Amino acid sequence: MKHFKKCLCVIDACSIITLDGITLARKSLLKMIRDDFDVRVCSTIRTELKRHPDLLKSREASFWPRFASNHAFHPKVLNDDNILRDFYTNPPGVFVENDAGERGNLRVSLELFLSRSCGHMIYLSDDLKARNAFLVAAADAFPCVQLWTTTNVVLYIGAAMMKDKRSTWDEVQGALRDLRTNAGNIKAFNSFDKNELISLAGKHRRLLTHIKRITDQWR
Repeated sequence: MKHFKKCLCVIDACSIITLDGITLARKSLLKMIRDDFDVRVCSTIRTELKRHPDLLKSREASFWPRFASNHAFHPKVLNDDNILRDFYTNPPGVFVENDAGERGNLRVSLELFLSRSCGHMIYLSDDLKARNAFLVAAADAFPCVQLWTTTNVVLYIGAAMMKDKRSTWDEVQGALRDLRTNAGNIKAFNSFDKNELISLAGKHRRLLTHIKRITDQWR
């Protein structure tokens, strides 16, 4: 996707681990994210990845702790207390380690936007608890933050590759299936449960059918 202008992507540890080992047309999706997106993260992401080395199984994933460190952005103005409490229905008395990466990434996103370093960004997270607790409310207030899951990444890259005949419906469907398997196996993060994964399978097939119908117009 070299012809695309790189979009800024703020990604959490849960999504990196979910995408580990997922390929499309024999290419690593994590590698494509490194190559095709302008990645920024908070410093906590490297710490969280180092805390779960057993979940980083592929060679590509092993690069990500250092990559996250090299692409960390350190907000100078915003902190958890002065921005996050307004987004919680029931804010915690004290912010602890849980959701630290998601909170940090939100501060990164908002400070990059408000300092006019970027116009909008993809905020990539499969952490359902964090999304429901504060991320959806924050994205409603700041539409510059586009909330994505790892499914959106597969569909986004898959659509471009299908149009260019570098991938097929079956390959993208296979990547989505592998993604659901990974998400179901992650116990250290607040990812999808079994029933949600079953419902996602049907949704993914419908979305991919729409994509194929449109990309087929370039035949």
